Amino acid sequence: MLAARKREKDPRGCSDKAELSRLPLPLRFGTAVGSNETYAPFGYKKSKEEVMAVKVRLARLGRKKKPFYRIVVASSQAPRDGKFLEVVGTYDPLKDPVEVVIKHDKLQQWLDKGAIPTDTVRSLIAKNPIPAAE
Repeated sequence: MLAARKREKDPRGCSDKAELSRLPLPLRFGTAVGSNETYAPFGYKKSKEEVMAVKVRLARLGRKKKPFYRIVVASSQAPRDGKFLEVVGTYDPLKDPVEVVIKHDKLQQWLDKGAIPTDTVRSLIAKNPIPAAE
């Protein structure tokens, strides 16, 4: 015969989501009163760093053996050819000489906001500096 298991409560005294939703916001997401530990609500995946990094990187287009790249601003967690925030240029390695078109004003806006370019994009930017103002 199985003994009935008593449902364990979390440190805030909640046994289910319904009870948790009735707590004030600081107790839902912050620290429990009188404790140094932080707690996340049920079903909320807590990561070490909540800030999502934004990168300037290449997204591949074109067909097999005929690559063409967009220089895009995307979340660091998005797939290579997935969702992106903005297109800031293009890179065509098949043309002779290689064609790189960068919208420097848009790129600078994202770099000022904290976007991090990948090594490849950093080298493309270095080879195509901002044209001198006339």
